[in-house]
Amino acid sequence: MNPKTKIKSRLLILLVAAVALIGIAPGTASAKTVHSDVGLWMQYQPPGTGVAKGFLFGGVSADKKACLNTDILFAREVNFDPNTWEYSWAFKTVTKADPTFSLDLENADRNHQYTIYTDKQVIRKGNKKIVCDYGAMYDVVNAT
Repeated sequence: MNPKTKIKSRLLILLVAAVALIGIAPGTASAKTVHSDVGLWMQYQPPGTGVAKGFLFGGVSADKKACLNTDILFAREVNFDPNTWEYSWAFKTVTKADPTFSLDLENADRNHQYTIYTDKQVIRKGNKKIVCDYGAMYDVVNAT
């Protein structure tokens, strides 16, 4: 084999290998990051038969169980007036062992409208990264 052909062949092989490596690298980097949707639900139980105080109850769902370890933030408003929102009125911590919650309401907490949300969080496990997306319940629960 001609020495010039041998050098050209080696350069061609190195070029093909470099292009292949560049094409594979982004795929391996994205395989280490996983996104998980977070869903929330909540209902109101008014006081009455067998229930001394009204309370809010609900839970969290997520594609990845690690995202169930989160804080649920409660926001509320009065008489559907957007100028009265209290965005961090209360919070509850839930875990993947029990992703549900219950929050007792005093009489002064009635006649409000409630909604819940969670913040986006990033969980790192070794070389893996789980991104737990922001979760929000867009419905409003009316506690009357």
